[in-house]
Amino acid sequence: MSAIIEMEQSQTAIAPQQGPAANSPMGMMLSAARTGISGKRIDQLISRVAKSFDLAEWFSYDPDTGIVSWKKSPSTSIKQGRAAGTPCGKGSKKYWNIKFRGGYILAHHVAFFLSFGRLPTAEVDHIDGDGLNNRLKNLREATHASNMKNMKMNSRNTSGIAGVHFNKKVGRWESTICANGKRIFLGNFNDKSEAASARKQAERTLGFHKNHGRTA
Repeated sequence: MSAIIEMEQSQTAIAPQQGPAANSPMGMMLSAARTGISGKRIDQLISRVAKSFDLAEWFSYDPDTGIVSWKKSPSTSIKQGRAAGTPCGKGSKKYWNIKFRGGYILAHHVAFFLSFGRLPTAEVDHIDGDGLNNRLKNLREATHASNMKNMKMNSRNTSGIAGVHFNKKVGRWESTICANGKRIFLGNFNDKSEAASARKQAERTLGFHKNHGRTA
């Protein structure tokens, strides 16, 4: 197993991503500029980035509770000081979404901006997997690859251990791991605990977050 992991490390030892992530507002702006996009689409991107610079005027953020509140009333139905946003999404993928200046902005992006004075250049990961928990200690800036190493266990998993399943064809427990878009075979084992151990070792070697594979 160690040989497999060492080989994978040598293949995926890529330098940390520099500059804005492709799916961040600034990343999309730079991509648009490089590809010559113009018209309505670039106007929308410019608006999305420009919107961030008004955040301190409109919102306040409590890093201990994770609540983003309105500093000013945006409408007659919303009072100053009210918590901003409504839950949006499905299942465990829910986030606070705020209607703002004709569009929408995620509360954790507001929290990030108010905490650090800039837009995230990568993704904002919720460490405990709860997208509604915007406490500052639960937010971290992470590349997409790093974010994928802190995921909830797949709902189709039947072993109770991420990356481990019983291979009926060979009658043994199979252990695998996915990293940087590649699926790595770690081996077949007679005992489930051995397969689990191989998986955990691979997670440590490949830099997975300790919360990866959580069930809730």
